Amino acid sequence: FMYSGRANRSECGMHSHAARAASMQRAAASQHRTMELPVLPCGACEEVNPGNFDEVVLQAQQDTLVEFYSPLCGHCHAFAP
Repeated sequence: FMYSGRANRSECGMHSHAARAASMQRAAASQHRTMELPVLPCGACEEVNPGNFDEVVLQAQQDTLVEFYSPLCGHCHAFAP
């Protein structure tokens, strides 16, 4: 999920990340930058987003495992591949 300025677009479902997102936005603004979300590097993974979810997951010819996580969540990062 990508952060879109609304706290519920960056949630993992375990807890709110609004405070961390707001802090990251303030830090980026103070340096005249755009806030960038952390990523979990994985050479064997494919990033799925609302624009390609149907094609990559629902129309896949084989079983597909999808892991949803928030890029702002330390607990989610612990489940990284």
